[in-house]
Amino acid sequence: MPKTKNHYYDGWFYRKYIDPNLEEVRKIIGEELPGNCSVIDIGCGTGAMSFSLSSKCRRLVGVELSPRMLNFANRQKAQLGLKHVDFVLGDASCLSQFKDKEFDAAITSMVLHEMPAGLRGPVILEMIRIAREVILADYAIPQPKNFSGYTTFPVEFVAGPSHFKGFLSFYKNGGLPGLLNSLGIKIEQSTQNSVGTIQIVKLALDRPPKN
Repeated sequence: MPKTKNHYYDGWFYRKYIDPNLEEVRKIIGEELPGNCSVIDIGCGTGAMSFSLSSKCRRLVGVELSPRMLNFANRQKAQLGLKHVDFVLGDASCLSQFKDKEFDAAITSMVLHEMPAGLRGPVILEMIRIAREVILADYAIPQPKNFSGYTTFPVEFVAGPSHFKGFLSFYKNGGLPGLLNSLGIKIEQSTQNSVGTIQIVKLALDRPPKN
Protein backbone atom coordinates (compact mmCIF):
# COMPACT_ATOMS: atom_id res chain seq x y z
CA MET A 1 0.00 0.00 0.00
CA PRO A 2 1.47 3.39 -0.96
CA LYS A 3 1.86 6.21 1.49
CA THR A 4 -1.38 8.17 1.45
CA LYS A 5 -2.15 11.83 1.95
CA ASN A 6 -4.89 13.64 3.80
CA HIS A 7 -5.71 17.34 3.51
CA TYR A 8 -8.56 19.26 5.09
CA TYR A 9 -9.73 20.30 1.63
CA ASP A 10 -9.94 16.79 0.17
CA GLY A 11 -13.36 15.73 -1.09
CA TRP A 12 -16.40 17.97 -1.13
CA PHE A 13 -14.50 21.17 -0.21
CA TYR A 14 -12.17 20.80 -3.19
CA ARG A 15 -15.08 19.90 -5.46
CA LYS A 16 -17.06 22.98 -4.46
CA TYR A 17 -14.37 25.64 -4.20
CA ILE A 18 -11.41 24.53 -6.37
CA ASP A 19 -12.72 22.38 -9.21
CA PRO A 20 -14.90 25.14 -10.74
CA ASN A 21 -11.80 27.31 -11.23
CA LEU A 22 -10.18 24.61 -13.37
CA GLU A 23 -13.00 24.15 -15.88
CA GLU A 24 -11.11 26.01 -18.60
CA VAL A 25 -8.00 23.88 -18.03
CA ARG A 26 -10.07 20.71 -18.35
CA LYS A 27 -11.48 22.00 -21.64
CA ILE A 28 -8.03 22.84 -23.03
CA ILE A 29 -6.70 19.39 -22.17
CA GLY A 30 -9.78 17.70 -23.58
CA GLU A 31 -9.31 19.46 -26.91
CA GLU A 32 -5.80 17.99 -27.18
CA LEU A 33 -6.97 14.39 -26.87
CA PRO A 34 -8.19 12.25 -29.78
CA GLY A 35 -11.56 10.53 -29.63
CA ASN A 36 -11.95 6.98 -28.32
CA CYS A 37 -8.64 7.19 -26.46
CA SER A 38 -7.34 5.56 -23.29
CA VAL A 39 -6.20 8.03 -20.63
CA ILE A 40 -4.61 7.88 -17.20
CA ASP A 41 -5.27 10.90 -14.97
CA ILE A 42 -2.49 11.33 -12.41
CA GLY A 43 -3.61 12.94 -9.16
CA CYS A 44 -7.23 12.72 -10.23
CA GLY A 45 -8.59 14.28 -7.03
CA THR A 46 -12.39 14.42 -7.03
CA GLY A 47 -12.49 12.98 -10.54
CA ALA A 48 -13.57 16.24 -12.16
CA MET A 49 -11.03 15.94 -14.99
CA SER A 50 -11.78 12.28 -15.55
CA PHE A 51 -15.52 12.91 -15.71
CA SER A 52 -15.08 15.82 -18.13
CA LEU A 53 -13.09 13.55 -20.49
CA SER A 54 -15.17 10.40 -20.06
CA SER A 55 -17.38 10.97 -23.10
CA LYS A 56 -14.43 10.86 -25.50
CA CYS A 57 -12.47 8.05 -23.82
CA ARG A 58 -12.95 4.31 -24.21
CA ARG A 59 -10.99 3.80 -20.99
CA LEU A 60 -10.02 6.19 -18.22
CA VAL A 61 -8.04 5.45 -15.05
CA GLY A 62 -7.58 7.98 -12.27
CA VAL A 63 -4.71 7.57 -9.80
CA GLU A 64 -4.87 9.33 -6.44
CA LEU A 65 -3.02 9.26 -3.09
CA SER A 66 -5.85 10.66 -0.96
CA PRO A 67 -8.40 8.05 0.19
CA ARG A 68 -10.94 10.81 0.81
CA MET A 69 -10.56 12.13 -2.73
CA LEU A 70 -10.78 8.59 -4.08
CA ASN A 71 -13.95 7.81 -2.13
CA PHE A 72 -15.52 11.04 -3.34
CA ALA A 73 -14.62 10.25 -6.96
CA ASN A 74 -15.98 6.72 -6.70
CA ARG A 75 -19.29 7.96 -5.31
CA GLN A 76 -19.61 10.36 -8.23
CA LYS A 77 -18.71 7.59 -10.66
CA ALA A 78 -21.46 5.36 -9.23
CA GLN A 79 -24.01 8.15 -9.57
CA LEU A 80 -23.00 8.75 -13.19
CA GLY A 81 -22.86 5.04 -14.03
CA LEU A 82 -19.51 5.23 -15.80
CA LYS A 83 -18.29 1.66 -16.16
CA HIS A 84 -15.27 2.56 -18.32
CA VAL A 85 -13.82 4.86 -15.62
CA ASP A 86 -11.79 3.46 -12.72
CA PHE A 87 -10.16 5.18 -9.75
CA VAL A 88 -7.26 3.56 -7.91
CA LEU A 89 -5.22 4.43 -4.85
CA GLY A 90 -1.63 4.64 -5.98
CA ASP A 91 1.75 6.33 -5.91
CA ALA A 92 2.32 7.96 -9.32
CA SER A 93 6.10 7.72 -8.96
CA CYS A 94 5.82 3.92 -9.22
CA LEU A 95 3.07 2.69 -11.54
CA SER A 96 4.39 -0.84 -12.03
CA GLN A 97 0.84 -2.20 -12.41
CA PHE A 98 0.67 -0.53 -15.83
CA LYS A 99 2.57 -1.69 -18.92
CA ASP A 100 4.79 0.41 -21.16
CA LYS A 101 2.67 2.57 -23.49
CA GLU A 102 -0.53 1.07 -22.10
CA PHE A 103 -2.37 4.39 -22.50
CA ASP A 104 -2.80 6.78 -25.39
CA ALA A 105 -2.28 9.72 -23.04
CA ALA A 106 -1.22 10.50 -19.47
CA ILE A 107 -2.38 13.79 -17.97
CA THR A 108 -1.98 15.63 -14.70
CA SER A 109 -3.45 18.94 -13.58
CA MET A 110 -2.35 21.11 -10.63
CA VAL A 111 -0.59 18.20 -8.93
CA LEU A 112 3.15 18.56 -9.49
CA HIS A 113 3.53 21.81 -7.53
CA GLU A 114 2.29 20.26 -4.29
CA MET A 115 4.64 17.26 -4.45
CA PRO A 116 8.01 17.11 -2.71
CA ALA A 117 10.57 18.25 -5.29
CA GLY A 118 12.23 14.84 -5.48
CA LEU A 119 9.05 13.08 -6.61
CA ARG A 120 8.22 15.27 -9.62
CA GLY A 121 10.81 13.80 -11.95
CA PRO A 122 9.93 10.15 -11.19
CA VAL A 123 6.22 10.91 -11.71
CA ILE A 124 6.83 12.48 -15.11
CA LEU A 125 9.12 9.62 -16.16
CA GLU A 126 6.45 7.09 -15.22
CA MET A 127 3.87 9.04 -17.23
CA ILE A 128 6.19 8.93 -20.24
CA ARG A 129 6.73 5.20 -19.78
CA ILE A 130 3.08 4.21 -19.69
CA ALA A 131 1.65 6.63 -22.28
CA ARG A 132 2.24 7.69 -25.86
CA GLU A 133 1.38 11.31 -25.13
CA VAL A 134 1.85 13.35 -21.94
CA ILE A 135 0.09 16.60 -21.00
CA LEU A 136 0.92 18.56 -17.84
CA ALA A 137 -0.90 21.54 -16.33
CA ASP A 138 0.34 23.61 -13.40
CA TYR A 139 1.07 27.14 -12.28
CA ALA A 140 2.64 29.45 -14.85
CA ILE A 141 5.94 30.98 -13.71
CA PRO A 142 5.97 33.87 -13.03
CA GLN A 143 2.35 34.46 -12.08
CA PRO A 144 0.61 37.30 -13.92
CA LYS A 145 0.22 40.71 -12.33
CA ASN A 146 -3.56 40.57 -12.12
CA PHE A 147 -6.10 39.65 -9.45
CA SER A 148 -5.87 35.92 -10.18
CA GLY A 149 -2.07 36.01 -10.03
CA TYR A 150 -2.02 37.98 -6.80
CA THR A 151 -4.26 35.42 -5.06
CA THR A 152 -2.06 32.42 -5.90
CA PHE A 153 0.41 32.74 -3.03
CA PRO A 154 -2.28 33.29 -0.33
CA VAL A 155 -4.32 30.34 -1.63
CA GLU A 156 -1.28 28.07 -1.59
CA PHE A 157 -0.30 29.28 1.88
CA VAL A 158 -3.64 28.35 3.44
CA ALA A 159 -3.42 24.88 1.85
CA GLY A 160 -0.98 23.96 4.61
CA PRO A 161 2.76 23.97 5.38
CA SER A 162 3.79 20.93 3.34
CA HIS A 163 1.68 22.02 0.38
CA PHE A 164 3.10 25.53 0.49
CA LYS A 165 6.65 24.21 0.75
CA GLY A 166 6.09 22.20 -2.39
CA PHE A 167 4.62 25.18 -4.19
CA LEU A 168 7.57 27.40 -3.27
CA SER A 169 10.12 24.88 -4.54
CA PHE A 170 8.13 24.45 -7.77
CA TYR A 171 7.99 28.23 -8.24
CA LYS A 172 11.65 28.90 -7.40
CA ASN A 173 12.81 26.16 -9.77
CA GLY A 174 10.99 27.62 -12.76
CA GLY A 175 7.75 25.66 -12.82
CA LEU A 176 7.11 23.21 -15.64
CA PRO A 177 9.82 24.56 -18.00
CA GLY A 178 12.46 24.37 -15.27
CA LEU A 179 11.41 20.89 -14.21
CA LEU A 180 11.33 19.53 -17.76
CA ASN A 181 14.64 21.14 -18.64
CA SER A 182 16.26 19.40 -15.65
CA LEU A 183 15.02 16.07 -17.07
CA GLY A 184 16.18 16.82 -20.60
CA ILE A 185 12.61 16.82 -21.91
CA LYS A 186 11.42 19.29 -24.52
CA ILE A 187 8.04 21.00 -24.69
CA GLU A 188 6.22 20.41 -27.96
CA GLN A 189 3.34 22.77 -27.29
CA SER A 190 2.47 25.26 -24.56
CA THR A 191 -0.57 27.37 -23.79
CA GLN A 192 -2.12 29.16 -20.80
CA ASN A 193 -5.57 29.68 -19.41
CA SER A 194 -7.25 33.00 -20.15
CA VAL A 195 -6.04 34.72 -16.95
CA GLY A 196 -2.47 33.47 -17.38
CA THR A 197 -2.15 31.62 -14.08
CA ILE A 198 -1.89 28.07 -15.42
CA GLN A 199 0.40 26.66 -18.10
CA ILE A 200 -0.59 23.58 -20.08
CA VAL A 201 2.19 21.77 -21.94
CA LYS A 202 2.39 18.77 -24.24
CA LEU A 203 5.72 16.98 -24.08
CA ALA A 204 7.89 16.28 -27.11
CA LEU A 205 8.68 12.61 -26.75
CA ASP A 206 10.93 12.15 -29.77
CA ARG A 207 13.99 11.45 -27.61
CA PRO A 208 14.50 9.54 -24.37
CA PRO A 209 14.62 11.56 -21.14
CA LYS A 210 17.58 11.50 -18.77
CA ASN A 211 17.45 8.87 -16.07
